[in-house]
Amino acid sequence: MGRDGVARIIAKFGSQQRLAEQLGIWQTAVSGWVRRGAIPTRRQAAILTLARREGIALTPADFFDNAIEDAATGTDGRAILHLAAPRPDTNVIPLRYPPTPTPRPVIDGGKDLYEVGEIPPLGHVPANMYAWVIRKERHGEPIVAMQQEIVPTPALDGDEVLVMVMAAGVDQNGVWAALGYPHSVFDIHKGSYHIAGSDAAGIVWAAGPRVTRWRVGDEVVVHCSQDDGDDEECNGGDPMNSPSQRIWGYETPDGSFAQFCKVQSRQLMSRPRHLPWEESGCYVLALATAYRMLFGHPPHTLKPGDNVLVWGGAGGLGAMAIQLIAASGANAIAVISDQDKRDFVMSLGAKGTIDRRDFDCWGELPAPSDADHHADANFAHWQEEARRFHGAIWTITGEGNDPDIVFEHPGASTFPVSTLVCRRGGMVVLCAGTTGYKLTLDARHLWMRQKRIQGSHFANLKQAASANRFVHNRQIDPCLAEVLAWRDIPRAHMKMLKNQHKPGNIAVLVQARRPGLRTLGEAMER
Repeated sequence: MGRDGVARIIAKFGSQQRLAEQLGIWQTAVSGWVRRGAIPTRRQAAILTLARREGIALTPADFFDNAIEDAATGTDGRAILHLAAPRPDTNVIPLRYPPTPTPRPVIDGGKDLYEVGEIPPLGHVPANMYAWVIRKERHGEPIVAMQQEIVPTPALDGDEVLVMVMAAGVDQNGVWAALGYPHSVFDIHKGSYHIAGSDAAGIVWAAGPRVTRWRVGDEVVVHCSQDDGDDEECNGGDPMNSPSQRIWGYETPDGSFAQFCKVQSRQLMSRPRHLPWEESGCYVLALATAYRMLFGHPPHTLKPGDNVLVWGGAGGLGAMAIQLIAASGANAIAVISDQDKRDFVMSLGAKGTIDRRDFDCWGELPAPSDADHHADANFAHWQEEARRFHGAIWTITGEGNDPDIVFEHPGASTFPVSTLVCRRGGMVVLCAGTTGYKLTLDARHLWMRQKRIQGSHFANLKQAASANRFVHNRQIDPCLAEVLAWRDIPRAHMKMLKNQHKPGNIAVLVQARRPGLRTLGEAMER
């Protein structure tokens, strides 16, 4: 193609930045196309689709400086491209056939924009959509950072799927994206705007030409791990260890708080049809994360009879963990912050609860001694309180029975205690640091008792699908605590920011106009 050819195509869209924004990719990727004088095949299809939507004159032949369009046409009505001899000034090997673009379905009577809750004809993709948008200059509390805007409906690459979002889940990713803390999402994906949301349930509305597992009309839930799929970890290893692994809706610019969302086909799983849309849309992130923490790090995998200490037992993540533990024949010891939450976690299958307010051993581990090597009174107090907490665990598990696994996510405030109470040879598995990222501990407990500290991040597709089967089999309840309307998405994140949400998960309605709907047909009824 050559640099000039790439530059001409980019110029049709105005600039590298504008094209990158429309495709939802980094501008540096577009700059790389110019340097190499070639556009990857998987991007060519998306560019053609984008051009058609924007009314820009662009054909497959424009991707080939050395292609001649013949009057003859193929069986699909497209002109056949015959390659001329390669130009001597380029080492780019041209493709023999142009990529197959993903067309934007146009249906008679279809509109370019639909109101939230208004269902287009099946398969009709409107040019624009409503979304709750974060922009860098608005970083701050969600009530300010998240604003409803009209944005272009995403164009698809060959292996991508467009999902009409019926309901979505609320989690900390949206809070962090709004705040720009601990860092701005715009420093990750370089987009001009960000649509949060890492949980969704909806309907396949369009699919790229390489998608074979899913069809328009399929009802799905979305898991939030993406990758490029072309390295060793993605092909024979663990995709969560791929350098390209990223969290959709946080490390990508396009999440679920929009009428339509763009996902990789391998992010989709079948929706449990016995659940209404709002329950389907709120559980995957927390459940799959908990599943990998408990089953994804051999040899420390959950076994019948194991004891597991679960911090934040009444939260969305803790509620999923307790149910997985109970369903596997193990014992969950749930740490709660309010006795009002006890009945809730016990109903999920916890063996017992501990109220953390009864103890004073939280926060950074005090130094054992002062500068003159005198015993520190603060450390002595911490030890006494931590031992009392340890004893509270034994009142549930039996004396001497320490947790085989500590299910850790608060981070700074609880980590010293987690590493103390874990059994010899056991594992503290950590997926977050909601109270802080600076972790302190008494390292003697690690080497003398050979304890393992394991980081854990979301889940791969196999793990997410295994977790999803628990829901299909009705062994796991989504623990939906609250359902809010589309207009309340910023308020839902404020509740989470201020820890004012109820025990369990929060769902928001998108295209489903009211709670309790279970099918597309019900959603279309007025």
